[in-house]
Amino acid sequence: MTNDWLKWLHLQGVQQPSIKAYGHGLGWLYAGSEHQVSWLDKLPQHQTGLSKKHHKLIQAIWGRKDNAPFVMDACAGLGLDTYLMARSGARILACEKNPEIYALLADAYKKACQSTWYGQSKISLVYGCSSFTMKHWPVCRVRPDVIYLDPMFETNFKGQVKANAVLLKSLAQVEDATALFLQALNFTRSKVVVKRPIQAQYLNSKRPTYEISGKTTRYDIYQVK
Repeated sequence: MTNDWLKWLHLQGVQQPSIKAYGHGLGWLYAGSEHQVSWLDKLPQHQTGLSKKHHKLIQAIWGRKDNAPFVMDACAGLGLDTYLMARSGARILACEKNPEIYALLADAYKKACQSTWYGQSKISLVYGCSSFTMKHWPVCRVRPDVIYLDPMFETNFKGQVKANAVLLKSLAQVEDATALFLQALNFTRSKVVVKRPIQAQYLNSKRPTYEISGKTTRYDIYQVK
C-alpha cells in the first residue's frame, strides 16, 4: 500500500518524492536514520479520553465546555495534534494541502488505527487547502465550533521533533498565515485557537481573548461567540 501512495504522489505532480516506502510504512531519512510518524509513540495508548487538566492544547480547544467540539485542524501537518484532540473526544476535520505531508498524515492515521484507541473514529482527513474548504463549505453542513491553526514557524527543535520539523520545512515553505487567520475568524462558530512559539508576536498583531502558555509553546484563543 505504501507504493500506492508513491504512485499517488506522481499523479499529484511530485516526480521525485522526499519520502520513501519502507516495509512498515512511509518515512524519510534524516541524519542517516530512518524516521516515520507514529502517533501512538507520542502518548501511551488508553481506552479513555485525555483530560484537559493535563494538556494545554486540550484546554485551549475545549475551554470550559463539556460538549465535544467539532474542530477544523486547518494546518494538520503530520497529525500529532490531530491525534491528541481526537483522543480528547473532539471531532476533527484535518486539512493538509501538501501532497507529501498528506501522504505521511494518512499513513500515520492508518498505522495508528491498527490498534484500538479512544477517538480514532472521530478523525476525517481532507487533502486540500483549508481556505478552499472553508470557502466552499456546504450550506447544509454545520461549521466547525473551533478552528485550530498551527502554521509552520521558525524555531529550534530537538530530537524526533527536530527531524519532523526539518522534513516539514523541506517540503513546505513557512507562509504568512494572516489571510487564513482572518478567514477562520469569520468562519468559526465559536473560536480560533492559534499555536505559537512562547515569545512570538500575536498573529496579525491581534491580541487574543486569552492565552494558555507552556514552556515553549503558547495557545492564543480568539473567542468570536
